[in-house]
Amino acid sequence: MKNLKDLKLAIIGLGYVGLPLAVEFGRKRPVVGFDINSKRIEDLKQGKDVTRETTKEKLKAAVHLKYTDNPQELKSCNCFIVTVPTPIDNHKRPDLTMLRQASETVGKSLKKGDFVVYESTVYPGVTEEECVPIIEQISGLKFNQDFFWGYSPERINPGDPSHRITEIKKITSGSTPESAELIDALYKEIITAGTHKAESIRAMVKNKIRIEESKVLILGLDFKENCPDIRNTRVVDIVRDFQDLNCHVDVYDLWVSEEDALKELGAAAIRTLGKSQHILYDLKYVLPPEFSDIRL
Repeated sequence: MKNLKDLKLAIIGLGYVGLPLAVEFGRKRPVVGFDINSKRIEDLKQGKDVTRETTKEKLKAAVHLKYTDNPQELKSCNCFIVTVPTPIDNHKRPDLTMLRQASETVGKSLKKGDFVVYESTVYPGVTEEECVPIIEQISGLKFNQDFFWGYSPERINPGDPSHRITEIKKITSGSTPESAELIDALYKEIITAGTHKAESIRAMVKNKIRIEESKVLILGLDFKENCPDIRNTRVVDIVRDFQDLNCHVDVYDLWVSEEDALKELGAAAIRTLGKSQHILYDLKYVLPPEFSDIRL
């Protein structure tokens, strides 16, 4: 296991999440900032940030930060932080294309003992089920034996100058207790608001809690905190995943109306709450006619 001082960082993706992160680390230690967008790299080399998430002065202060679109330059790094976007597709599902491509890029440069940290916003299980197998296949290395994994979800609010990356408490985690400690210590270098080292979401299996028929309470359904918009919320996917495991799910949200929530869940999800023989009565006309049994 490497020491903190031995970590040589690569930030994969220099968008509104990756660039501020690279700039902050680049003030303290060597960082390779990688992006496939050559124009973006040229702009940054000239001190220009079109996202306006940082300033020319901050870019200049990051004296240890090197920008590149050449993946070969990642081979000198041993800790890779992936910050590529995960946009919503036409079906309102996360598009993991760029995340998979970034994992392939990392896999080509990964060496024994290296670390991979994901910041990209994804639903639980994606990094272990989608990304790690890609890295293993391309690198020929074995997870938690030859390389280690971590997750630290990005918490940046784009365009909000009053809440910068250093001023928002950072959640960190690792695939082993040792890697979790190292990753947490790494982020503590730049996060003045402090960090919170989280346990694995696989908190239920280890504690021998029966998942099937568990009663699950989800606090919050909206797209983001203090916002009634649920059009692109991925909490709905979590609800459905738990329902697929035969869990009993309740959702509580002060901001979201019951009518909007039922509409977002859809008729299929609503019917899973009923007995084998039931009637779906659409009193408010929130569902298409063919998806309900009775409408006023």
